[in-house]
Amino acid sequence: MPRFFTVPFTGDEAVISGDDAVHIRRSLRMREGEQLTLCDGEGCDCLCEIVGFPGNDVSLRVVERVPSTCEPDVFVTLVQAISKGDKMELIIQKSVELGVSRIIPAETSRCISRIDGDAARAEKKQKRWQKIADEAAGQSGRGILPQVMPAIGWKELLIRLVEQHNDVKIVLYEGGGEPLRKLMKPG
Repeated sequence: MPRFFTVPFTGDEAVISGDDAVHIRRSLRMREGEQLTLCDGEGCDCLCEIVGFPGNDVSLRVVERVPSTCEPDVFVTLVQAISKGDKMELIIQKSVELGVSRIIPAETSRCISRIDGDAARAEKKQKRWQKIADEAAGQSGRGILPQVMPAIGWKELLIRLVEQHNDVKIVLYEGGGEPLRKLMKPG
C-alpha cells in the first residue's frame, strides 16, 4: 500500500498536495475509493481512503489510526564522514532503511568532499540529504522521519559527544578494537 508523510493532524480528513499529490495522480494513477497510508512522521499511521481530487490536491478520509509498528526500539545516531560523489546519498538511504534515527555528516581531515565555509552549499546539501532520508523512510515503511543534521567539523563533533553523558558511543575503526557484539551486550 502506498505510504506518504504529512505534518501531524487531527480530525477525520486530510489533504495531500505538492509532489506527493502529483505522484498519487500521475505515477500511481490512484482513483477515488483507493486506500493509502498517511504517516504523521511522529509514529502514527493513518489508513486513508481517497475521496476526491480538488485542484492539484488529493483529499482523504481517515479510516483508521494506529501507532506505527515499523520503528526500532533503539534510537541510533549515525555520524558519517562526508564521502565523495553520490556515495553519501547511498549511505543515507541505506542507513535510514536499516533504522537509523539521526544522521550527522562530519567533515574529517581525510574527507575529499568539503562544504565548510560555504553556507549556501552546505544548506543545499543538507536539504538534498534530508529529501533522500524522507524518501527512504517512506519506501521502507518507517513511521518517523529520520533527521539529517547540518554537517559539522570533527572537533565540534567530539565536543558534542563528550557533552552527551547518557548515550552509548561506539566508534567503528578498521584498525581493530572490541567486537561489536561484546559492546552491545545488555549490562
